[in-house]
Amino acid sequence: MENKKDNKGILIGIIAFVAGVAFIAYGTISLLNSKPNVSDDNINDDNQDVENIDGPSVSVTEDDVKNFLTDNAKLVEYFTDYNADFDLGEMNPVSISDIFGWYFVFQYEHGEGESLSNSKYTYKYTMPVADADTFMRAYLGIPASIVDVTKIDFSKDFFNFTKDDNNYYVEVVATGLDPIQTCVLNDVNIVSDSEIIVTYGVMELGKTCEDKSDSCYIKKRELRLRKSDSGFTILGAADVQEITDNPDNQESSTDEN
Repeated sequence: MENKKDNKGILIGIIAFVAGVAFIAYGTISLLNSKPNVSDDNINDDNQDVENIDGPSVSVTEDDVKNFLTDNAKLVEYFTDYNADFDLGEMNPVSISDIFGWYFVFQYEHGEGESLSNSKYTYKYTMPVADADTFMRAYLGIPASIVDVTKIDFSKDFFNFTKDDNNYYVEVVATGLDPIQTCVLNDVNIVSDSEIIVTYGVMELGKTCEDKSDSCYIKKRELRLRKSDSGFTILGAADVQEITDNPDNQESSTDEN
């Protein structure tokens, strides 16, 4: 009698075990079936977001650029009014040193300076090496150690540059140079934070042109900038090379043929 009861208990246990396994299996399948489907549309949306992030970064505004040009008008004048061509990529020691020399004389706050006597020069100004390095890194992204004062040649008749371990010096006859032309801001083109093109219209000295039309200009000059942590890096300056068809040349060629 007891054996029958034991067999009956074992049978009930087996049935309960099988039922439990079946219940767990059913629950697992239900969870898998309830997982949301990832559609192709969702994948495409994700890819689209990545493409947008990889586009050109533009955080600079036109006002940012114009404020920089205004705050550094004397330095900009060197590239525009005095036709100084420059390409940072070439790392030309003469052009780099000239930019530093111009900044030293015309934009750096050097005070009244030391009055000179028994000399062809009138004043002597001083700039600490640390200030020179700050300027060069901020505006050109390179150290002041690249500057060679013996190569500064934009006006040797008026300025004499020297240097020692602590300071740069310049002896000057006068700090005023008359502009050789009239330049006006024509356009600011922000392609990206790394490519900012500022165009100036160049006119005869003293001439004005209210509508800033191309017919007013002798030529155009281009100043290239790049956004930096300290403001803007000057990348280059040169005349704009405009490609135009010349009907006179075409007629001349036809006549010759």
